[in-house]
Amino acid sequence: MPLTDPELELLTELVADDPGADSFPRVGEELLRRGRAKEAYDVLRRGVGANPHLDAGWLAFVAAAEATQDYVAVLEALENVDADPSVNPDLARSRITALDRTGQATRVRSACNRFLEVHPGDAAVRHVLEMLDAPPPSVARTARDPFLTVKRAEEYVLHGRLDKAIRAYRRILHHHPRDRGLEKRLFELIDMPHDHDWLSDDLSEEILAADLTATGPAPDINMPAPSIGHPDEEMTQPHSIEEIERTLRELSRRREALMSEPASDYEYGEGDDVDDDEARTEMIPFRGTRTPAASAARRGTNKSGR
Repeated sequence: MPLTDPELELLTELVADDPGADSFPRVGEELLRRGRAKEAYDVLRRGVGANPHLDAGWLAFVAAAEATQDYVAVLEALENVDADPSVNPDLARSRITALDRTGQATRVRSACNRFLEVHPGDAAVRHVLEMLDAPPPSVARTARDPFLTVKRAEEYVLHGRLDKAIRAYRRILHHHPRDRGLEKRLFELIDMPHDHDWLSDDLSEEILAADLTATGPAPDINMPAPSIGHPDEEMTQPHSIEEIERTLRELSRRREALMSEPASDYEYGEGDDVDDDEARTEMIPFRGTRTPAASAARRGTNKSGR
């Protein structure tokens, strides 16, 4: 049963004075339930250190360590509880995940085989074995957008922008759904610790929704596959003779309308002593702030040679 705020405050003060008190697992579980994973981790870490014989404390610490992605601590905690697949399959899966995240491929394979002996139909563990055999993602893999490639995604990783790398890999995986190498790399990036300071600015739905699976086509998250080909399609279409002639007639009509406008709206070129007919061939559209009266006065000065 969840703790009330006063109860949590009281028990928190108690375990602060006595970290190994029997109530520390309950405090940690409640903090974890409220989304305060780091606080739960600290309470439970102190608790199991002060009272290592309380199984409930180690079980709660496993959950807190997983929530904070401290997989070394997960393995440490699992050494103090019974994680045999025939007894507790959930803890056995947690052990496989922790071994995988800490890069212990040989122990992962052994743990998976041991688990499948007891639960041969477990698709999640069998999938882990498939991922172990997956080749690295090919550089040739790309989304429809030629700028979204495996190489570009890895460049984002080097620059610390895991959100952009995850987005790129999800788009590439959408077009290559059976590529286990892409899927494995995507899971690795999702499990990496992220700098949440810029996360709210970038609004990266891939990290905010890290529980989205990468198997098969990416779910609809309002991110249509980009393409650079569509905007220029009209420019590449051939035009008919009628369309070209119609365009030429329109240009000719506009030129005649321009030439027939009053000269007061234009400014002459640099030459002086020009009559009205010549001026019409040398007109430059007036771009300043001079009024038509000022333009007429200037033309009068030009005609007099001053």
